[in-house]
Amino acid sequence: MPAALAFLILIALTNYVVIFFSCHGLHNYGAWLNKYHKVDLWLHRVLIQNGVAIYATWTTIASMINLAIVLNYNASLSPTDAATVSLSILTAVLIVW
Repeated sequence: MPAALAFLILIALTNYVVIFFSCHGLHNYGAWLNKYHKVDLWLHRVLIQNGVAIYATWTTIASMINLAIVLNYNASLSPTDAATVSLSILTAVLIVW
């Protein structure tokens, strides 16, 4: 389970990197796309950015569930304490976002 936790965290982090580069690219080329290819601009926003954001959300929540399991079984925390740690981290991620 710790290996799966590390893998899920890496997936979530790479999803956030993809969202950053997608937004950065639209910041640089958004005006050009808006002028010449409006459909492509909106398809990029709706399909790519929202799709990656949904996947990033799902992998973040899956990592926190996996963290609670790892803390419960490998670190010998009670299920309540493990869930509290996991939800606290999820709350911090939400506030930072």
